[in-house]
Amino acid sequence: MKEQNIKEQLNREEGAKLYDFAIILGATGGIGSSITWGLIRKTKWIYLLGRNSEDLGALKGKLDKLKNAHIQANPINFEDSEQLIQETIEDLNLQNGMGVIVNCVGTYVSQEFAQSTYAEINQHFLINAIRPMQIIATLINYLQPGSLIINIGSSLSVAPKAQRVLTSAVKHAVRGFSLSLAEELASSGIRVCLVNPRSVATSLLKKNSAPESYLKAMPVEDLTRAVMMMVESDPKTLFREIDVGASQGFLGR
Repeated sequence: MKEQNIKEQLNREEGAKLYDFAIILGATGGIGSSITWGLIRKTKWIYLLGRNSEDLGALKGKLDKLKNAHIQANPINFEDSEQLIQETIEDLNLQNGMGVIVNCVGTYVSQEFAQSTYAEINQHFLINAIRPMQIIATLINYLQPGSLIINIGSSLSVAPKAQRVLTSAVKHAVRGFSLSLAEELASSGIRVCLVNPRSVATSLLKKNSAPESYLKAMPVEDLTRAVMMMVESDPKTLFREIDVGASQGFLGR
């Protein structure tokens, strides 16, 4: 979402707060920061959790200038010990309420699987699947009916590709987690949705892919619109999984 449009939208939507708080896992990435700009219109508190403390501070500074929500930024290294991760979550001092959790954590690997070391495989699953799952398990205890959990997956979870084995495997894990959790929490009034974008034009993709792949990637704004569609939908409207692509729009199921 373009930053220059935010102030205009805030003026039009003043008072339109749908949620008590929003928590963004992976807030300093291109996807996380774009979604955060959309969520500032819809929630009272925003908790930014990201690995790059410098980028986190810069994002918080820009959001603070809008004076539209309370912003709290907490650096977090998803490779830290379980104890340190738990302490970071406790430091948020959350209160029970209607909240939005958006899991944007993701790394990118493009290589033949035979080149992967044990350490790389462990690291990839730890950062992309295990730590987000552990954090969400803790955060669920603060969510009241009407809350929403959104996991950002990948088209690779339904259409794996060669030289994307690690990323495809991790996104399969995220997909299974998200769809199962949706079934488990449905009776409690908490919605869980998985959003599967194709390649998104972020700095991470630009750094790790060929120039032609980056040029063909979908704009991050397309993904943000899909997320905001869920955020703004009626709490009784259930989206289990949505595929997003620049040419195909939103395909829900």
